[in-house]
Amino acid sequence: MNRLLLWVVDRPAIAAALLAGITLVLASQVLRIEVDTSAESFMVEKDPARAFYDEARRRIPNLRIVVVAGHSNTLPGVIQALGGPTGITIDDNEFDRLFALTGAGGSASLVGMRYGPR
Repeated sequence: MNRLLLWVVDRPAIAAALLAGITLVLASQVLRIEVDTSAESFMVEKDPARAFYDEARRRIPNLRIVVVAGHSNTLPGVIQALGGPTGITIDDNEFDRLFALTGAGGSASLVGMRYGPR
């Protein structure tokens, strides 16, 4: 390690050129990154939830589903900002809450659910 450090100190221009070359090679791979935000990419093929989703997409071609995950201190505000009701409270020790918000603005409807064993 000391030899490498001394080499860099003795040859700063060459070290900088090597570092720039390595950076360019790594940065060129950024253009290949693809982000898939579709719900299908997160669902297991034979899961009943996937079958339900596929059927909903077939029946309602323009169906748009948005998933918002949050914490007890952020999710009530997000629901309100999306047109849902105010006054939702989620305790810090509640991890089984699920909300479905449909519609928009004044016609939004919210259904609160719980999942998992009780």
